Amino acid sequence: IKGKLDSGDAEILGNRIFAHITESFRFEFAAKINDFFSYAILERDVIRRWLHPLVPELELVPGEKHEVQRMNIYKERSARAARSSEITADTVLGRKSRIGEHS
Repeated sequence: IKGKLDSGDAEILGNRIFAHITESFRFEFAAKINDFFSYAILERDVIRRWLHPLVPELELVPGEKHEVQRMNIYKERSARAARSSEITADTVLGRKSRIGEHS
């Protein structure tokens, strides 16, 4: 989606993203995503836990279990980061992610 929605063509193309995630949760949440910027805002709100109880460690993607670390860093159990790598705040590492030395 990056490259399409953030290119300025989103209004011309009429792109839409739909999601329905309510079956496994005790709450409901809806948000309108018009462009890449509004998607980034929503993503940031989830990562920073402002939409609690909707948080990354809830297994939003079936089979992916994230562990929360300080500075809002979420690592899926299969993700690997080299000891010399620097992971910045507000980061989510998905399944099988690999971060190499000095990254």
